Amino acid sequence: MSLINENFSTKSDLRELQMATKADLREVQFELKEVKSHLEGQIKELKTDLEGQIKELKTDLEGQIKELKTDLEG
Repeated sequence: MSLINENFSTKSDLRELQMATKADLREVQFELKEVKSHLEGQIKELKTDLEGQIKELKTDLEGQIKELKTDLEG
């Protein structure tokens, strides 16, 4: 009987395991939402930074083009 009790699960054991598994899944979902939110914030910062750098490069290139035109005209 002892061998049987050690190797078989009861419905209660299975329910307890199911509840623990659901709790673990909820915790993982919460952590994933936090990670997603953090990553979205980082992506937004990077996008803003890149847009600023692109604008600076565009302005710089436009200035260089004007200088070249002036040099060529002169």
